[in-house]
Amino acid sequence: MYEMLKLQDVKVVRNRNIIVQDINWTVNSGENWVLLGPNGVGKSTLINIIAARRFPTKGKVTILGSELGKIDVFKLRQKIGILSNDLDNAFPNSLSAHEIVFSAAKGMMGSWGDERDKNIFEQKDYDKAEELLIMFGAKKIINRPWGVLSQGERKRVQMARTLMTDPDLLLFDEPTAGLDLAGREYVINTLTRLSSYDRDEDRKRAVILVNHNVEEIPPSFDKIALMGYLNEQTGTILYQGDIRQNLTSEKLTHAYGISLDVTRQPNLRYFASTSVIVSN
Repeated sequence: MYEMLKLQDVKVVRNRNIIVQDINWTVNSGENWVLLGPNGVGKSTLINIIAARRFPTKGKVTILGSELGKIDVFKLRQKIGILSNDLDNAFPNSLSAHEIVFSAAKGMMGSWGDERDKNIFEQKDYDKAEELLIMFGAKKIINRPWGVLSQGERKRVQMARTLMTDPDLLLFDEPTAGLDLAGREYVINTLTRLSSYDRDEDRKRAVILVNHNVEEIPPSFDKIALMGYLNEQTGTILYQGDIRQNLTSEKLTHAYGISLDVTRQPNLRYFASTSVIVSN
């Protein structure tokens, strides 16, 4: 086991507002973490830092053995697979699903679709992208433009893209957002499979799932970083570690500011509910 990620005294200030602070968090190889917390608490801010797409205002961030700010982030990003709703608008609508996936091999957000690609990408990149799209049930949309894909189809394409470089660190930022029931369950089952992959190998990747619904935590995730507010606008990690010890009614109530009861279902999925009745 070795450190894949370490955040030390991280603080992020935006427009003079402190978004998150006092963030201390270590993720080791082979671990599957859920980053859970209410909307606006700073989960996506942290995931963008971990993805080497944002720098902290203060603090030290070490990703895959390299300190952020002292390494070429473009090379670092090739070792990190990320699925994020923020990327939906980053891909040109004209790009095909295939182009979006194989371009990840060089840390790009797409291809030129002309002769210049031959100097950048190799045949193995095209072949691997196709294999991944097929693996995620997206064979029929390989050549379909991004702009006409449904939310469910886009999730499948982004999941294929996350594995294009065989990353050591996988990040999933609210991957079930905008999906119907069937789409949500497909994503949860896929995350279970991905987070269980190569557990018996010496080289184990780490997986971080960002969410705000306990019902959508795959049963293979056994670590949690539970975020809450230090004040009205500043988020931090309140609790972290084993999910069974930290995803409790008391701690979830503290994090969300409302009385919540947490139960674990027979299928090892969690469920949270409140007895508070709001009257009109």
